Amino acid sequence: METLGDTVIDNEAQLVKRRARHGRLKRRDVSFIKDIVLIMIPVLSFALTAGLAVTPPVLKLLTPNRSILTASFQAAPSNALSALVSNSGGRPGSIRGATIDLPGGQKDIHYQFSLSVVTAGQTGAELIPAEGVSLVRFERSTSEVSLRYFLMVGGKPHDLELPDIAVRRAWIDTATADKSEKECSITFSYSNFDGSSDSSGQNMACSLLRNLLVRWEQESPVK
Repeated sequence: METLGDTVIDNEAQLVKRRARHGRLKRRDVSFIKDIVLIMIPVLSFALTAGLAVTPPVLKLLTPNRSILTASFQAAPSNALSALVSNSGGRPGSIRGATIDLPGGQKDIHYQFSLSVVTAGQTGAELIPAEGVSLVRFERSTSEVSLRYFLMVGGKPHDLELPDIAVRRAWIDTATADKSEKECSITFSYSNFDGSSDSSGQNMACSLLRNLLVRWEQESPVK
């Protein structure tokens, strides 16, 4: 007949066996994980090396076979404007000019100032290589229509007669003041590799263009 003492001994023996079996399984799992890690290290190393070797050709295939130009305003001292122009495409392109749009004193009325690209060879456009970037300088256009005054109707500009120069100067001075909340826009014009035209725009506080626009109007031949 089994006594209470025998039962206790049997239970303890079974507990010891279970613990031993669990320990063996745990050690086996750890050993298996170590083997997997040792196998994966050279595999991952090879994959990384192969990936780095393949990346440039793959990126070249993914780069569009055309010019993709964008520009961002950088500064506007009293005599010029500079913008950083980049080309994320696979073909060269060029930037040929820009316009500044200043809201007028009345609704839907605008002033528009034309800017020309300054180039060493007076080519009228700055070449931006494929996947390249360049800091481009703009100055006031010498064109007779370098300053426009127009009314926007249905999304289209309708030219108006320029106000008296004193009125223009007073409004530009007000719109570009440091505390002014007026917003101006700059539109950059491009020529793509295939000869097509393109553009992009950027909005900013008119106060950032104050020095340029005030001097422009002071020197304007349009009275």
